[in-house]
Parts: sequence; structure tokens; C-alpha cells
Amino acid sequence: MQRFVFSTTIGRMKQCFACKVQKPLSDFRLRKGVNGTYPISYCKDCDNEYHRKSRMKNYWANAGRERNKAIERYWSNHEEALAMRKKGRDKLRMEVLIAYSGNPPKCACCSEIF
Repeated sequence: MQRFVFSTTIGRMKQCFACKVQKPLSDFRLRKGVNGTYPISYCKDCDNEYHRKSRMKNYWANAGRERNKAIERYWSNHEEALAMRKKGRDKLRMEVLIAYSGNPPKCACCSEIF
């Protein structure tokens, strides 16, 4: 069986495995293989539809597991995240103090140097 059909008006053609329509090779994504690149069996439209359906189907199957992973990641780095936020706040505070009171920064009411 011949995989590609040559047409003088359109160029090389291939039949989509899903919709069974002859389409030009530009309507197929290319896959890299050992022997070079070749077009996949599904046209871009059918391939997009297949992946759209599988994402929706798998979303609800994996939603609980993904949520649990996110919660675990949050609590495993919670102390480090709090420390980094505090460090960022302290840095911003010093920049503001330097901008308003000069270098070295000092308190406006008691002139205490930070």
C-alpha cells in the first residue's frame, strides 16, 4: 500500500487515519524518527480534537492527585517561603528608609540608625 499520493495541483497527499480524507502533507504534523522525519497518521484537526478530549478526560481523573501534590509542595517549603518573603520585605523597607532618610537610614522621630 502506498503511503503518499502525488497530485500535480496540490503536491504530496496523505489520508488521515481518523477522518479518512486525503489532505496535503502540510496538514500533518511531523514526527522525528530514526530514519528522519515523517508525518503522523492524524491530520492537525483530528490530532487537536483527540488531545482536547483526552485532556478533559484525564483532567478529572488526575484533579485530586494534582491538588494533593500542590498542597504537599506548599507545606514542604512553607518555612522557606515565609523566610524568603520576610527577607524581601526587609530589603524593601531598607530601600524606602534610605530613599527618605539618606544613607545610613535613620528613624525620623528618634534618629536611631538601622
